[in-house]
Amino acid sequence: MIYAFQSPSAMAASVEKLGSPVVMMMEQDLTPEVVDVVQRHTMGVITLGDHGAQTAMNAASPEPAPSDPFPTIDILTSGTTGPPKQFPISHDVFAHMMLNQGSPVLEDPTAPPFMMAFPFGNIAGVSMLAGSFLQGQSIRLLERFSLEEWRRYVVEYRPTASGLPSSAIPMALEARLPPDDLASLKYISTGAAPLDVEVQKRFQDTYGIRVLLIYGATEFGGPVAAMTPALDAEWGDAKLGGSGRALPGAKLRVRDQETGEILEAGGTGLLDVVSPRMGPEWISTSDLVTIDEDGFLFCIGRADGAIMRGGFTCNQCSTSLVRR
Repeated sequence: MIYAFQSPSAMAASVEKLGSPVVMMMEQDLTPEVVDVVQRHTMGVITLGDHGAQTAMNAASPEPAPSDPFPTIDILTSGTTGPPKQFPISHDVFAHMMLNQGSPVLEDPTAPPFMMAFPFGNIAGVSMLAGSFLQGQSIRLLERFSLEEWRRYVVEYRPTASGLPSSAIPMALEARLPPDDLASLKYISTGAAPLDVEVQKRFQDTYGIRVLLIYGATEFGGPVAAMTPALDAEWGDAKLGGSGRALPGAKLRVRDQETGEILEAGGTGLLDVVSPRMGPEWISTSDLVTIDEDGFLFCIGRADGAIMRGGFTCNQCSTSLVRR
């Protein structure tokens, strides 16, 4: 994966760095800068557009060498400095993750399409894409997220649940979307960045829609904790701001930022995660969290000085902005 949210020259540099034998992209992304790279390296190009997929260049490029017997999907992730990096997740791991979610095949062909609010290049986008395929559900794609397009989608199809980036929750409040437009929704799932508790409460009070927080990362192969509808129905606002409990098979623990000592319930420190998709080892994070006596995860912030802004993170010691 490479991000499409780049200038033509930056995208061309990303294509050249990966050196893949074949590149697949939207028609409008095949800019002169990209054409120069693929011609120099004799890469095959498949473009996607209004008329489907077409071979655009180098159709007779040589067959690539046999692939690794354990192929991967290299999904983009990034820490707090440097450009986004490809993080390999094996096909096996990804397939088991999707199939074990237990989503039933849709029996109603008139079911509303799924609104894709995340880019395909990250774990959320790829998971939602694959999940919709497994369910036989169509997808509505946006060039980029638009609050107005999302509102139109809800008004047209009247879904009972939806997913949004956390930054879209305050956007909806600031835009003063009419409550009647969102009246069909019971839940909105969100993640990828912290959501202010006061904003969460104000949104819920304004629209009567429960906001369910999810915690995960590419390095975990997806979410490892979530506030499910069942948990929300049981605990309600008593756990406002919480990202629910660990999902089946996942393990969470908190260690002291200075000593590394594992803390008891209620202590604040750095989060460690065991994600069953990725193996039995603990994965260390830079996220400051607390896990209460009922096992609910509350994210407090970052321990590395990173600042989240508009879907990007920046490190206080760096002037660069990188996409999470």
